[in-house]
Amino acid sequence: EWAAAQFGIGLLFWPVITLMLVVRIAGQGMWAERLLPATFIFIAPPAVVGLSALQFGAPPLAGWALWGMTLFSFLWVGTLARRIANLPFGLPHWGMSFPLAAFAALTLRIAPTGPLAMAGVALLALTSLVVAALVLATVRGLRDGSLLAPEPVATLTPTTAASA
Repeated sequence: EWAAAQFGIGLLFWPVITLMLVVRIAGQGMWAERLLPATFIFIAPPAVVGLSALQFGAPPLAGWALWGMTLFSFLWVGTLARRIANLPFGLPHWGMSFPLAAFAALTLRIAPTGPLAMAGVALLALTSLVVAALVLATVRGLRDGSLLAPEPVATLTPTTAASA
């Protein structure tokens, strides 16, 4: 029951948060470059909702519909992959791991056999490679001190008002 209650809360707020993010992007543009890996979070909600709905006994067609939404999110966010790959590694890169894993899990759940199952295995392999790269980059960043370095802050210089 508690899991179903949490599922309901997530289901309620997923479209609201997505709408707020899309309005923000439309009005002010994409967020700072260093935060681009966090865009992968758009993949997670439909994947997790699909997995949860199937676990709660939803018809398989609901899982397929949510898989389609997840695929769309994956392809949309995938257009940023080159820009993300060119960024210096930072903690926001870890935002790619869970959404990719959720997409792979949903794919394997709705299609345990057949051609789509191979796509699920490929997604799982991609996720594993991404997580391995994230672990290596994290260790490297901790070792050389670049991972937890403070953000550069612009210096403010006071100006004096011109006298009248």
